[in-house]
Formats: sequence, C-alpha cells, structure tokens
Amino acid sequence: MPIPSGPEPLQYMVRYADQAARREELERRCMGEIRGDVLYAEAEEGYAALSTLLGNDTYFFKERCFTRIINVNDRRPGLLDAAVFAYTWTVLDKLGENDLAEILKKYENLVRHADRLKQMVYPS
Repeated sequence: MPIPSGPEPLQYMVRYADQAARREELERRCMGEIRGDVLYAEAEEGYAALSTLLGNDTYFFKERCFTRIINVNDRRPGLLDAAVFAYTWTVLDKLGENDLAEILKKYENLVRHADRLKQMVYPS
C-alpha cells in the first residue's frame, strides 16, 4: 500500500495499519501467534539448505543438465539464481542491519553469490 503524502501523523497511521494488516494475515495463515524465534530458526534452515545446494559453485545447479550441450565456461545464472539474489540482496543491502542479515552472513557462499549477481545486474 503506498504511503500518501500529507501530514506525518497520517503517514504513520497508514504505515501502522498496513503493518497490522500484514501481521493479522500472517497470524491467520499460521493459525496462531507469530514467534520470531520460530521464524528465524526456519530462515536459518532455509539458508543452510540453499548454501548446501550452491556449495562451491558459481550458480545453482551449475547447468548440470546441459554441460554436454553448452561450453562449460559459458555458464549463466538461472531462474533460481535470480530468485535467491532478489531475496538475499534485499536482506543484505536494502533492509539495513537486521537479524536475518546476521544469520545470512554466516553462509559466505550465499553472500558471494549475491555480490556476484549484483555486479552483473548493477555493474559499477
């Protein structure tokens, strides 16, 4: 929901109402109270799984199905790389210091992956 321009109290009310609505939706879907410790534990499990899947490779799946068809040195990121980058870049760069970023930073290969794709998308 876009925040309307206008008096700061109005902007605050809209921002707070939007947060409350998102929280209520999550609680409704999760059938109960949202617990930060559970969310962070699940995030850590997800990061660990992605880190394992990526391993020491440059990109996810390293074009395993196509290594006979394409030049091995011509590997490019795929859809999963783009999806993971969109998430990790947001957590690491756009949200500022946060608990999710601290958990994610434990997985150096995911951080390098995000940096690599950021350079592809936004070359300096």
